[in-house]
Amino acid sequence: MSKYKKDKSLMLFFAILLSVLFVVGIPGIILSAGENYIIMAICIIFVAGGFYVMPILWVQFASLCSLGRLIYAVENEYIYTVKDLAIYLNKDEKTVKSEINRCIQKRYLTGYLFDGETLTLNENKKVGKTVKTVVCSGCGATVNISDGLNRCEYCGKPIKMEK
Repeated sequence: MSKYKKDKSLMLFFAILLSVLFVVGIPGIILSAGENYIIMAICIIFVAGGFYVMPILWVQFASLCSLGRLIYAVENEYIYTVKDLAIYLNKDEKTVKSEINRCIQKRYLTGYLFDGETLTLNENKKVGKTVKTVVCSGCGATVNISDGLNRCEYCGKPIKMEK
């Protein structure tokens, strides 16, 4: 959820920034017209950026807020089926499936597997090395070895792990 919160905060920051620059740019154009062409050009860029990009950022922010409701439902309310999530969020199932896939793709929901209808906790664990304790045939020392060919740490004789 922290990646989600970071992305949402960043989107909000830029949406507010462009909103302010848009509002500041309009009188800036008027006040700098004919006097300072560099400031006027910067204000025109603020207005154009605000006019074209600001609405997109606000829509993206609203979309992230909607994903936040889904993430909350999964992580805090423990709702894992598309049907139940659709009822909880008051959305159709196709939209919920799309949002779940987006959350998994963006890594807002981690540790879950999605089969198209149900989220399940991913209980797979990273496979570690197999460590075995053996007695060295060269010196008789007890040695821990892992997969593959190893050497005795005392005498240096190669020890092969038997399966």
